[in-house]
Amino acid sequence: MVVLSACDVRVDLNDGGAGGGTANTGGGSGGGGGGGSQVIELWCSSSRPCPSGQFCFNGLCALGCTSNANCRSDQYCDTEGDRLCHNTAVPTCNVAGDCAEQQICTAGFCSTPPPQTTCDPDKAPSGNDNCDSRSVCFDEGDHGNPMPRCHTFPACAADKTCPTGTSGAICNDGLIPNKEKICLIGMCDTVSHCPANWACVRGLQTDVLGFCSPKTAGAPCASAADCLSNNCYQPIAGLVGFCQ
Repeated sequence: MVVLSACDVRVDLNDGGAGGGTANTGGGSGGGGGGGSQVIELWCSSSRPCPSGQFCFNGLCALGCTSNANCRSDQYCDTEGDRLCHNTAVPTCNVAGDCAEQQICTAGFCSTPPPQTTCDPDKAPSGNDNCDSRSVCFDEGDHGNPMPRCHTFPACAADKTCPTGTSGAICNDGLIPNKEKICLIGMCDTVSHCPANWACVRGLQTDVLGFCSPKTAGAPCASAADCLSNNCYQPIAGLVGFCQ
């Protein structure tokens, strides 16, 4: 579906699309800075191009892109996915001040504060975590105080990679269903997607993705090697246990 702009209507050109993107020097997922709205005009032509983040469709400016030429110089057009402009590199954060206004810093990535949702982080690798296509069920709580919420996270970089952040991340390049090409926070295929000295733990060996685990007491494990104590307690053989 093509979404056409209207004359003298303010349109948010920030990256992220539906699901809470962020501002970064005028637009971009996950970054801090002062993005904003811009007045756009209705008609377009080869001599009257549309603003960045839009393309000319039958003489009218439409939201989205068909090539990198429709995006800012520090963005790319995701022609394989949502056909929106996204940051070439995925911005990261250390504190909320690094993010756009009204955003928070979660696991090293800027995220829209999640609503009061009910989701299951254990089902995140299957895409059935009860979150929308641009968010992931991520638990910021500790072992004794779980706080699973649907957090929105930025689109992958142009090369289909994501920074590791503080809890690990992997780009959803066709890995799991029901999600856009976003950074799947806390998930991994190998330990290279996790912070240094962490483990990548799969619930079942047949699972497409696993969870990044810090190997500390209470952290998920599938073998003794997944724990700093070298002691993985598994109540049911073959299923994920926890480090003791």
